[in-house]
Amino acid sequence: MKDFLVRTLIIIPLLSGGCAPEARRNATKASEPVEVETTYEPPRPTIVKEEGYKIARGATKLKDIQAKFDEETRSMRLSGAIEYLPAQGGAYRNIKVDLVGLLKDGFIVLKPEPGSDIDEKVTVAAKATCLSEEGTCSSSFIDIYLYTDGIVYHHQVETKKPKKEAPPEKEKKPEVKKENSPKKDQEVTPATQTGERMRRPEKDDIILQEDDYDRYGDQSAEDDGEEEHEDHEESEEDGQYVGTVSEDIEKILKVKPELERPQTKEERDERAEKNKEEPEIENVPVPLPRPKNPEKNEDSKKVDPKKEDSKKEEPKKEEPKKTEPKKEEPKKEEPKKEPAETVEKPKMVATQSIGAVNSGRLENAVNILNWQKEHAPAGFNVIRPFRKTHFATNEMAYILRIIGKTTLNTVPSYVVPVGDISLEKGGTIYNDQGKARHKSHKTGRDADVGYYYENKTLMTNLFSAVKNKKSWMPEQQWALFKTIVRTQYIDRIFVHPALKRELCDVAIKKGEIDKNAKSGVAFETLRRLIPDSGHDTHFHVRVKCSKAQYACKQMVDPEAKTGCF
Repeated sequence: MKDFLVRTLIIIPLLSGGCAPEARRNATKASEPVEVETTYEPPRPTIVKEEGYKIARGATKLKDIQAKFDEETRSMRLSGAIEYLPAQGGAYRNIKVDLVGLLKDGFIVLKPEPGSDIDEKVTVAAKATCLSEEGTCSSSFIDIYLYTDGIVYHHQVETKKPKKEAPPEKEKKPEVKKENSPKKDQEVTPATQTGERMRRPEKDDIILQEDDYDRYGDQSAEDDGEEEHEDHEESEEDGQYVGTVSEDIEKILKVKPELERPQTKEERDERAEKNKEEPEIENVPVPLPRPKNPEKNEDSKKVDPKKEDSKKEEPKKEEPKKTEPKKEEPKKEEPKKEPAETVEKPKMVATQSIGAVNSGRLENAVNILNWQKEHAPAGFNVIRPFRKTHFATNEMAYILRIIGKTTLNTVPSYVVPVGDISLEKGGTIYNDQGKARHKSHKTGRDADVGYYYENKTLMTNLFSAVKNKKSWMPEQQWALFKTIVRTQYIDRIFVHPALKRELCDVAIKKGEIDKNAKSGVAFETLRRLIPDSGHDTHFHVRVKCSKAQYACKQMVDPEAKTGCF
């Protein structure tokens, strides 16, 4: 018995010792420093005035900056050094950075610890915006601020990307679908090629006849095998998160904005012109119930005679009776307040497009399919509702509304097909084989939209404008692109190179553009039309981040040239 106890006492420590190192590694993993990288810096130092502040960008350099987030204490430490270029000139100056802060409501305000050795002439602070869904700050971007000599130096970094999300498990298809699948030699009409390999034709489907093929040529629609088309040459990671820079400067650095000088008449006129072109957020298609004003007016009229009756009854000694109706009046007014409350409740909540277009997610999305049904005819049609990829930001919803309205006005009886936008919560869209359909379409800011064709049978799906060039309508397409770019919400529009070339020709023939052009609607439209070989069946429109989308990563603007000459 004694030998058994001795052996047991020896084995237990060995087992616990074997497990302890791994447990310790897991416990300290969250507290290990994480490398950060700059999101984007301009090629040369610049000072711009934004909302009353002089903000310098591209005038700072980071040295050994590391961020350490501790999940147990929910705190972060940012340490290292930052160099800045003085506005008066001279060499870079070095400032030690050692900032700490606690997680609160998805943000961490980072400031020097009390008693730390810092330059009194320089104020340094930072703010981390957490991007993790689980409520921690394992993934974040950090705005670093340095204030001296009336200038705020701004440098943005982000923690290195976590591992890519794994594709979801394949769902078993119901056996019923096997009955609908075509045989090997069976032909599939373009009207039935809508993302699924085959579906039964519906009443509203337009089936092409043999004569149509002879007139218009190949009309192959995009299917599951042809959708991995986004081979954009430019990096979709280049850019900065929107953040809350002006708010941070005032609340964290405690720096008040400078009062702006009165604008001249020319500046006021120029600003008024820009405001005419820029749409209001309130116009975004989020329906609000109308207050019932007539009922309120009728009620107010009913109250007046009662007051008059009470005045007439004053000579009579019925004072207690007078007090009774007065007590009842507030009770009658209470239900009148209810309609006012119902109007306030559906106030538009800003959709949050979080992260970069190819690695982000979506919150508070707009259901485009529901809006289309409630506002028929919308001028556009979500062609694959079964995919559940018809969710967007408010800005994208506004652009689709403009596309539909423009189509109804310029191409009567035409309905623009709309393909994938985003899933309700964003993220990667997978096909049945577990392969990603797109590189982007993850944040509600991207949408695939069909081109204009004379042959209206082509509006049932996304057909190639290169193969059906005789039916494509370049002038109407050019007018549509100018209309949506004029809203100032458009970031980029990806089109096939051959179609971009033809749109250039339309603009040149109309005299809207030449080699020396550097501004104007036509210039801005062509600048944002990005040629890409994978976009012959549709154009891919991407909208900008809004100021309300603080965690949205805005791409750098396209190069300031038309690409036509």
